[in-house]
Amino acid sequence: MILPELQGNFPNYDIVFFISADDIYFNSYGKNLISSIRQHFNYPIHFHLYNPSENTKNFCISNNISYTYEYFNQNLVNEAFEIYKLPNQEWEFSRRRSKMIKIGENIEKLRDELVRTYYACTRFIRLDQILKKPTYVIMLDTDSLVRKFFNLPKRNYDIHIFEKSHKKHVPYTQHLASTIFYTGSNACRNLIQDHAKLILKEYDKNTFYWFLDQETLDIAIQKYNKNPLSQEFVDFDMNVDSYIWCAKGKRKFEDDWITESAKYQIL
Repeated sequence: MILPELQGNFPNYDIVFFISADDIYFNSYGKNLISSIRQHFNYPIHFHLYNPSENTKNFCISNNISYTYEYFNQNLVNEAFEIYKLPNQEWEFSRRRSKMIKIGENIEKLRDELVRTYYACTRFIRLDQILKKPTYVIMLDTDSLVRKFFNLPKRNYDIHIFEKSHKKHVPYTQHLASTIFYTGSNACRNLIQDHAKLILKEYDKNTFYWFLDQETLDIAIQKYNKNPLSQEFVDFDMNVDSYIWCAKGKRKFEDDWITESAKYQIL
């Protein structure tokens, strides 16, 4: 798969919030996230946008939000769709396919999951492409809210990220990509590049799959100086004292999330 043309501009920031979204997600969640950041921080905000409308681009301009963008045609996932369309007994293929579609589900769900995978993964590639100088990057998922001020994690690490330990097959550490602090070190820049290359390798073979962004990050991060974030910075449980709430899946419909989101309706 060949990526669409990257358009727009990324100013030479020293510190920046970096978020990506398609037009629907930007209007459903991105604007509230922007408002929540602006209530607590003066740092610039940059969005990478997938298929933005003119209204969305004008909104960014009017609100002093820099943006890059691309126009993604869903037909770009066709080759990957054909590869994963038919079951394959090879273990790794089956594992990847099972992350996107279960036995008995409509096969078209697979296409939707590949598109969703593209949106989730490509932000890491675009971040590598747009960075022109050492920059402290705070990467957030669009369906997040910044609830109060916090001091930036220290620069004596390359990356600060939330970790989870698993023992499904063998013990391993999973690195959640919902909130990431890239500290701008030279090594950090190499990490961003290494991660992007791993994702691009799967794009080239049309073998990308849901969760690829996090599994490749688990690989790339191993040789770098990382520091685990506390749950306060990536809180799926929406505790009252946390800095950042993340509303994956059905959490977006919970009363606590709806009430909190309502605080950030106006920029």
